[in-house]
Amino acid sequence: LLIYMQVLKQNVAVYASEESRKMTLSEKYQLSENIRVLRLLLPVVISHTSITIAGAAGFFYFELAGFEKELYPIFEDTINMVYLQGIALPLIFFFRHRSLIRSKRLMLNRIFTTNMSTGEDLITVYDRAITRGW
Repeated sequence: LLIYMQVLKQNVAVYASEESRKMTLSEKYQLSENIRVLRLLLPVVISHTSITIAGAAGFFYFELAGFEKELYPIFEDTINMVYLQGIALPLIFFFRHRSLIRSKRLMLNRIFTTNMSTGEDLITVYDRAITRGW
């Protein structure tokens, strides 16, 4: 997690520095895409790391507390928190990208209303766009 955050910070720093002005367009685009993907996957990395650490802490507590070995299979099924990823990740992405979902919904509404418009409505919209452009 620390290395991931360091790579993200370093890429952002390089992108904002004078060094990025010397890059070719394709290098600068690749750097911006790297930053975009790192930011996109940050919730995945954080949730996966925290769930894994919780499982490891539970295992060490199990070992240190000296539970009976017969209970180990039950404990193993309980501490296997991989299913939490299936619950946590969709919720993280849903809450993080609410504005994107809303904007797509608005865009779809505009498309549907455009497809159901009459010729006069389309001419009015076209005239407004032309007039605004002048």
